[in-house]
Amino acid sequence: MTTTRRIACFDETHGQPHWSQTGFTSRLRTTNFAGVARILEEMDLECVSATTKPLTATFPETRLVVIPPPTGIYDAKHECWHRDPASLFTAQELCALLDFVAEGGSVLAFSYRFGDAFTQTNLGLLALALGCLLNDDAILDLMQLKAPNPLATHFHTTVGDLPSVWSVAGIRELRWRCLATFSILPGTKAWPLVLSPALGSLSYHARLRQISYQPLPLGVAGISGNGRFALFGGPHAFETSPLGLLDRADNARFLRHVLVWLLAETWPQRRAVPPGLFGNPRDAGDWLWRPFRSDDKAQDGPSVAFVEELLRQGETLHALPIEKWSV
Repeated sequence: MTTTRRIACFDETHGQPHWSQTGFTSRLRTTNFAGVARILEEMDLECVSATTKPLTATFPETRLVVIPPPTGIYDAKHECWHRDPASLFTAQELCALLDFVAEGGSVLAFSYRFGDAFTQTNLGLLALALGCLLNDDAILDLMQLKAPNPLATHFHTTVGDLPSVWSVAGIRELRWRCLATFSILPGTKAWPLVLSPALGSLSYHARLRQISYQPLPLGVAGISGNGRFALFGGPHAFETSPLGLLDRADNARFLRHVLVWLLAETWPQRRAVPPGLFGNPRDAGDWLWRPFRSDDKAQDGPSVAFVEELLRQGETLHALPIEKWSV
């Protein structure tokens, strides 16, 4: 009897190795994402790396495509990323990923704080094609805005910030570093996976130069065709590295919940979403279709300028090399 292979493919073709140009470890299956791979192997998936373009995947042998944060080329002098055409998702790759999900495959993808505007990539095109807008913002803890380094900061969310009923079992607290958020577009079968804290945090949108105190989705889960996807605005919560938080709080348990949902049996495209899949619509419906909205009272010049000055002092707007990391 032949057993069908169940593969989880980790994308390493869109600049993920370039993270090592900062002096930190790269974001690959065998480095920062080793913990994700370990959990998938415990779920009887064979983990492989895609190292040559174009990125393609064929369902059902490949069940899941994991996309660690893509990035461009690092500019050490100016501490920023520059666009690298070789690292961008091509139209062919985007169409292949959408076909893969429509046929029944799943995608788990990660961005970074301030989205594509920071890393100079185009992961947002994939998110948009799946009905979710990747915001060029970052969620920041109000008490840690003066921290000397964004990588020295973190914040917590609790079970009350998890709208999806299938993600809450055994979860009391999750730990995050600053990361981008998403907006869910009308007509999309998607739901926030976790919301930023309602108290004690803010979002600064780098492109719009606006701040917001609203809870916003740090991650989203959804259905497209016969497949599923989950998108997160940053990787640190699920990484195994000196800065990774996979072994902190209930992060590993939460990641397992997400992976179990992504790899669950699919259903026909026209079938209704199973009851309870996304929690109580009455409680969570307000989060659907919500774009990034600034708070009018927070948009006076001094308020934005004050936040921006703190971000400059903490160098949150920079892609910092390892020499600037301090515990």
